[in-house]
Amino acid sequence: MGRSIGAVLAGAVVWSVLYQITFPVLGVVAPDVWANAERIDNSVWLLALLGLTVCYSVLAGYVTGWVAAKEPAKHALWLGLVQLGLGLVFEIVFWNATPVWYHLIFLTLLVPGNVYGGMLREKKTH
Repeated sequence: MGRSIGAVLAGAVVWSVLYQITFPVLGVVAPDVWANAERIDNSVWLLALLGLTVCYSVLAGYVTGWVAAKEPAKHALWLGLVQLGLGLVFEIVFWNATPVWYHLIFLTLLVPGNVYGGMLREKKTH
């Protein structure tokens, strides 16, 4: 049980650290879009951010599966469900920061991205 919880926490930390690093980097790359913006409406940059978050989810799911050692996809699913719950809270808090379509796509991709990462890890172990 402890290893399972640790696996989910490890994946959550990986995802969160990568996500937090993203915004300062984007602020340097495209300061006119990201620096001190209260609302982001630039669809190209929002789609790029969604692409990054999917990559983060896949990596986090993989790390979760690696730490869990057994049943990687199952543990990655748990990570996805935890992230979905937290994601709902954060998306509500920052509801006015991005268009509705961004929130919906972001939340929709969390669980599948994590599970896919866990499945990749599972394939590697067989």
